[in-house]
Amino acid sequence: MDIKEIKTALKNARECIREKQFKDALKHCKTVLAQDKNNYNALVFVGVAADGMEQFDQAEKAYKRATEAAPDQVLAWQGLCGFYEKHGGHEQDLVNVYQKLQELYKGDEEKKNDVLRKLADLDMKIGETSLAIPIYENLVKEEKNEDKKEKYMYKLEDILRNEKSLSEEWKKLYLSTCDSLFELDPVQFIDTMSVVKFYVRCLLQMLYVGSKLEFKCKTLQLKFPNISYPTEILVVMAMDKHIGEKFPVLHPSMDNYISTISKLTPDSSYLLAGQGYVQLCNKKFIEARDCLSRATDQLPKIPCIQYYHGLTLKHLHDFSGAERSCKMCLKTLERKDRVMTIPGSITSTVMVLQAEMLYEIGTDTSLQSALEIIQQISDDVPTNLLKGQIYLKLNDLDNCEKCIHGESPEMIALSGCLLYHKNNYEDAVV
Repeated sequence: MDIKEIKTALKNARECIREKQFKDALKHCKTVLAQDKNNYNALVFVGVAADGMEQFDQAEKAYKRATEAAPDQVLAWQGLCGFYEKHGGHEQDLVNVYQKLQELYKGDEEKKNDVLRKLADLDMKIGETSLAIPIYENLVKEEKNEDKKEKYMYKLEDILRNEKSLSEEWKKLYLSTCDSLFELDPVQFIDTMSVVKFYVRCLLQMLYVGSKLEFKCKTLQLKFPNISYPTEILVVMAMDKHIGEKFPVLHPSMDNYISTISKLTPDSSYLLAGQGYVQLCNKKFIEARDCLSRATDQLPKIPCIQYYHGLTLKHLHDFSGAERSCKMCLKTLERKDRVMTIPGSITSTVMVLQAEMLYEIGTDTSLQSALEIIQQISDDVPTNLLKGQIYLKLNDLDNCEKCIHGESPEMIALSGCLLYHKNNYEDAVV
């Protein structure tokens, strides 16, 4: 069989396939393969014809033989790809085919990106999301068609948001992807509320604080005025900002925040927290307690709500309840999934309040506990004063005296009480 006859047989096979005469096509191909067992086109045509005759094993073998005969020729890989896509159950084989095709399509950006998209979607289907994410990230970077680029960004956002656990790198990727999507007009999320919530939670997990977080939340307020979550976080920010002050200060925007949330989400737990904080600032302690108590139960990951609940109970002279709230707040500050408050000096502030409450309870056990807590905190005037008061109540006059430094009114009062306990009544009066 000369070259001309081989070409004729292959032409006839192609024509038979076009007419769906698969049996005749196979005959022509077998004639060629009898002469040249690795003839590339004949093997590809056998794959097509055998598939058409539902001889699936033969079809797969023919395509594979063709890829082995000429691994850098694209036709057999395309045929094998179509075969696996059509019949299913060959996911891992299909992964390998997609990877080969994207190499062969390097000169054709559109085809390469289409195969990469299919590869990423298949990776997700078989539970290999970690492989799909960098593929979509790369597609977003390289795609020049704006419409396709947007589709890839939406897909990347969806994959990342639905992933069970995101690394720091992937959280950054999620934030940057959303920042790009938020600039679109219109934004076309299927579930905008879920996107906004997840975005803000990523900001919190990445420890965005202060003006940067405030700017992000206010930007989201303007972009999505019907979603309350950014405003809810602004409420927590306003509360968090004043932890440690002698008495909390009402943030100038708090009333607007509360008004916005009450219109959008009247049953919001954050609304309760904000209302409780406002009542505390206005010294309406009973109303504050009722709101903050419910908010504490509903938002157990937010330390500042627990702190203000404890502070409210202190002013209502419920010292045991206040101490419990402080203990809860300290535990929450240790949680990795806490919201907003960053441990540090705030931890010391809560510990001081807890020690104060144990001091007010006044039993030997509570005083010893208060002393243990206060000894963990760096010495300053307030902690020395409290430590001195605790020692005095425990009748440990020597240690009480060691705590007296400076001439603040509180220190002078403590010094007077110490002198009184030493029966030095004249100096105590002075």
